[in-house]
Amino acid sequence: MNRLFRYSALAVFVGLGTSAAYADDASTTGGIKIKSSDGNFDASLGGRIHFDALLNMPDNNSHKIGSGAADDANSDFEFRRVFISLAGHLYGYEYHVDYDLAASNFQDLWIAHSLLPGGTIYAGQHKPWRSMDEIASNNSTVFLERNIVSATGVYGGVDYTNGLYYSWNKSTFTANDNLWAGISVYSLHKQTGGAENRTQGLGYNGRLAYAPFVSPTAWAHVGVNFSNDNSDVNSTVTSTAAPYAGFGPSYTYGGRSGAKLTLASYGSGNAKALGNPHQDAIGGELAGAWGPVYGQAEYTMLGIHQEGLAETNINAYSITGAYAITGETRTYDKKNATYNALRPSHAYGAFEVAARFDHAQNNFTNGNVGCSAAVPSGVTLSNVTKCDVSMVTAGINYYPNPAVRFVLDYTHGHANLGNAGKDSPDSFGLRAQLVF
Repeated sequence: MNRLFRYSALAVFVGLGTSAAYADDASTTGGIKIKSSDGNFDASLGGRIHFDALLNMPDNNSHKIGSGAADDANSDFEFRRVFISLAGHLYGYEYHVDYDLAASNFQDLWIAHSLLPGGTIYAGQHKPWRSMDEIASNNSTVFLERNIVSATGVYGGVDYTNGLYYSWNKSTFTANDNLWAGISVYSLHKQTGGAENRTQGLGYNGRLAYAPFVSPTAWAHVGVNFSNDNSDVNSTVTSTAAPYAGFGPSYTYGGRSGAKLTLASYGSGNAKALGNPHQDAIGGELAGAWGPVYGQAEYTMLGIHQEGLAETNINAYSITGAYAITGETRTYDKKNATYNALRPSHAYGAFEVAARFDHAQNNFTNGNVGCSAAVPSGVTLSNVTKCDVSMVTAGINYYPNPAVRFVLDYTHGHANLGNAGKDSPDSFGLRAQLVF
């Protein structure tokens, strides 16, 4: 697959070189940009490098949960992402290709066209319009990891999906506001590892957001989102097939490669007898910036359902605060109704400090449905009397220029299964990031 992609990239370079003979505008801001004289063609080649260092420190309590988990103490250096990005326009159609060389996976991979004034329809691989933190670029997120109400937490790792996506935004009531709406319908799978996995089910999603005022130094945002995902479990495609493992919010609460806790899940073994599971999620968003101060709060309630089994509900929320010591503002992304990264306004760069609290819990509305983690010897999951997880994260970001960022995060996690045990690991994460 890597060889095929390299040859494809070479073909693009050759094509760009041929087209350049007819172009009146070729420029670079780190990547390569070309535009034809007739305006029917433009193309860009860019990418990103995210290189991480992770130090995970397990809880030393001998009775903690997670004590038998192989991932509890994984510390390493790793390329988290190495993207090659191709984007442009052809006769009014837009295309975008993000290929992650580190994971051998496509990320954003779509063809788009305008539909109605202010609207765009996408066909291909994209993210459903879920939480604000989920939609934001990983080049812009405040911390190394997205919050607990994104695919990192509530949606059990289901981020990119194949389908149709539509978004629309426009100033509506005043000259400085922004009304945003988006819908999507998709398969519960994505193109990965050079293979197109057949659908594991279908889902649909909608999101509505409004920013009553947007300026370069201040803005406010409120939004709601809803998702419905339906698993397609049969003899050939099961809920445990890659790349998605069916339904079950699973949280890594002690650093990205640290201990994990599953708050709820339905196994594929029940599907033949009871039918396929489905899940519903509804979320709310509040965010804003005032000069160097940035704040964000998100909440999601997730319900997991399967005929013949008790329904279970997960509540999750996240609160973030950030402050740019050097005075810059995290600006608003009107097209996607989310936030942007800081852009340094000083020769020495920009500094930002931030803190976040994440929490999620299984309410045990109808008993324990799939709450699980590695537990100490002699303890069984029948002793589970609680099921919640929380994280406190503090970080500092340094932007020496618009293309480079260094991130340092500290996270203290806490998982609680009541009588079955607790766990409180710590972790440090460091990233060197370059975007071109």
